[in-house]
Amino acid sequence: MRAVQGEGQASGYIVEDVVSMGSLTVEKQQFIAVQTTSDSFLDEPSDGLLGMAFGSIARIHAPTFFENLLSGYKLASGIFSIYVTRGKEDGSEV
Repeated sequence: MRAVQGEGQASGYIVEDVVSMGSLTVEKQQFIAVQTTSDSFLDEPSDGLLGMAFGSIARIHAPTFFENLLSGYKLASGIFSIYVTRGKEDGSEV
């Protein structure tokens, strides 16, 4: 599986595992386990990407983490927000 994100590229395998964000957990979440990346990803201070697209247009055509939370009745509504800061001291939230 090969994916393009912004100016970078990554390739790997489609896998399934337990994925958690805070107290929210999805069993059997499908995602790409990256084996190789382009150099542009190496410059970023991150461990990976969490796609928020609809599953119908996602690269692996599987329900996203957010869609699985909704279908498993783990969220009160289909709304989320993202708070991103510039500095590492303050942190960010989803």
